[in-house]
Amino acid sequence: MSYCIAIDESGDINHCTRYFSMAAVIVRRYTDLRPAWKSFDDMVGEGKFYGSGDERRLDVIKSIASCKMRAVCVTVDKEGATGPFKGVYGKDLYLRTFEELMSMVGDIACGSDIDIAMDQQRFVKTEVLRDAAQRMAVGCNVKKCDKKVSTDDRAIQVADFVVGAVNHRYSNDDSRYYDMLSEKIVIARMY
Repeated sequence: MSYCIAIDESGDINHCTRYFSMAAVIVRRYTDLRPAWKSFDDMVGEGKFYGSGDERRLDVIKSIASCKMRAVCVTVDKEGATGPFKGVYGKDLYLRTFEELMSMVGDIACGSDIDIAMDQQRFVKTEVLRDAAQRMAVGCNVKKCDKKVSTDDRAIQVADFVVGAVNHRYSNDDSRYYDMLSEKIVIARMY
């Protein structure tokens, strides 16, 4: 048994935004996301939550909610963070959030092979992320853990809309997008 995992983040890892969120979209096959991909067909360039208007967001989120997928997410309130996130910023925040996310992925995909595709970023090296994924996704065998340019990967674009909805819930005190996905978000943690 195997799972495909697409990961993206929203918010700044330093002091520019109050909230930092990361989400993983979990599917058996990337083609399980095909209904959502179709909602990207008429977009120019990359599908991004924060680069889209309200109507587009609603359309894409609705199509994501129709997919056979699950999601897990972590949000850190950098101004009031507690526990392991208190006073953590920068690449340490990115890595700790990723580790927390991977422990949740392990809860969902335990006993399975997993292939991870995540949005390209420069904060943490791929080898470090791969090691953290293998360590934190207990019971999973990490077959792949690669950074990809999101313009080339529709699954990461789906993850962008999921994490955008999560982050928007806190940053804008607006949960309507999140609520549309709430049945698909099986674990959500806030620190």
